[in-house]
Amino acid sequence: MVLTLVGGMVSTTLAAPRIGELAVVTPSPLASMPAELSQDQLQEEGVTQWLEALEREAQELQLLRQERRSENAEVATGTGGVEGFPGQALFTYVVKPGDTLSSLASRFGISTDTIVWSNDSLEGNPHYLKVGQELTILPFSGVAYTVRPGDTLETIANRHKVSQKAILGYAGNNISDPSRLSVGQKLVIPGGQKPPAVVYIPAPTPIPAKKAPATPPAAPPKPAPGKPFIWPASGIITQYFWARHLGIDIAKSLNHPIVAAGDGTVVYVGPKDGGYGNIVIIDHGNGYQTWYSHLNAWEVKVGQVVKKGQLIGKMGSTGRSTGPHLDFRVFLNGRALNPLSVLP
Repeated sequence: MVLTLVGGMVSTTLAAPRIGELAVVTPSPLASMPAELSQDQLQEEGVTQWLEALEREAQELQLLRQERRSENAEVATGTGGVEGFPGQALFTYVVKPGDTLSSLASRFGISTDTIVWSNDSLEGNPHYLKVGQELTILPFSGVAYTVRPGDTLETIANRHKVSQKAILGYAGNNISDPSRLSVGQKLVIPGGQKPPAVVYIPAPTPIPAKKAPATPPAAPPKPAPGKPFIWPASGIITQYFWARHLGIDIAKSLNHPIVAAGDGTVVYVGPKDGGYGNIVIIDHGNGYQTWYSHLNAWEVKVGQVVKKGQLIGKMGSTGRSTGPHLDFRVFLNGRALNPLSVLP
């Protein structure tokens, strides 16, 4: 709180603590102090008591700041830790609604690969991110690694494309003798990289239509050059295309309409393993396919010919999902494309 004498009046201002300094906000004894006091009222209102209370709060705030500096120092020097990685500043984060790998990486200032590499449940399939899931978070981009038989500091450094000094330089690794690593020893490798997992996309198994069309559907038109597709839904992009997420996530409200990005024939409708939930797959001819995942409901059936912009389903959160969104993917001759390259 700041006391300011203005024109014979004393005005009071309670300064807010900086973010992260106070874990719990408690009622202040100063909260009931009048906003302004005249000089005559200074003695009548017992300002001496207010100033004493102010001094006590200042002392408490100083203690809280000292505790926060101690916590920060612990993280910076790697003296904290989690089970399995003693003495290292890793911590556990519980996934909340709306979280994505991209948003978590941005929040903690690390790469998305770092999160995947540190959590076996995400290896090869980032769709396995779910509310309540516990994730190990490293203090920086890199790799958490367990020493295996035959490993040396040199082979570990070469495998993860870093120098041996980078591994030795992190105090949390507690390597007293670089020539003697123990099998099962836990290391954190700053800046380390892990070879990307090979992602295999199996061909969909169509669900037979309840009633086959009387005549084969006409061949869909070839996509126009340039930008052949339209946006399948409006909303906010919460995750972009990258090596472990072969599409884009568009988030909006539950049951928001999803439309066909282009003319084509529906080749798959229904639940699909791999975290996709309910999915519709459309073949557009000329090698193009589009996938629409996590649907709450679908409005088409296998074998149906659809037009660009036609309603095909409603946005949902089925499968491995932390909130209503559409995972939209584009494939050309079986190869995943960044959807942004074919959207207007």
